[in-house]
Amino acid sequence: MKKITNIFLILMILSSAAAAQTTWKLDKAHSRAGFKVKHMVITNVKGQFDDFDMKLVQKNDGDFTGAEVELTIKTASINTANEGRDKHLRSSDFFLVEKYPEIIFRSTSVRKQSRDNYIVTGNLTMRGVTREIELNAELGGILEMDNMTVAGFHVTGIVNRKDFGIKYNKVLEMGGVAIGENVEIDIDLEFKKSDVD
Repeated sequence: MKKITNIFLILMILSSAAAAQTTWKLDKAHSRAGFKVKHMVITNVKGQFDDFDMKLVQKNDGDFTGAEVELTIKTASINTANEGRDKHLRSSDFFLVEKYPEIIFRSTSVRKQSRDNYIVTGNLTMRGVTREIELNAELGGILEMDNMTVAGFHVTGIVNRKDFGIKYNKVLEMGGVAIGENVEIDIDLEFKKSDVD
């Protein structure tokens, strides 16, 4: 009898934990996966990926500490507003999109740094290489509107492209290289709370 009671309690605890989870669905029309990288040392080239999705599962009602995050980006959707450059970025010099069609980030921890700021640690897989990276996520706010709950985040971070085997570059005559190694991540995300957890 005691064993049955213990099993029942465990099931109740697990059921309660599952019920506390909240699933948020990405509003793609109001989200953007952007980046920028140094060009010719003196300026930046900006771009974005037009095809991406993100799963966000909130583990408690208080905040987003411990949330589960998974971001999937289609590499062929890269867009820097220059057709020739985008074609080159899809080639073997950069993303090799035919062999590596996706960039994937999966969180391993989400911890609160201050009232509206979180540090998101996780594994980024790009061009077949997986590295741990750290991102900063700022919660812009949570609103109730049109019978929906909406949340917005601004995510930033820096990734060294050489860590993922993207090493292409050109040496400039005046010194230095044409393309910077560090890529600055600049992502805006808007989510709607899902009715189905």
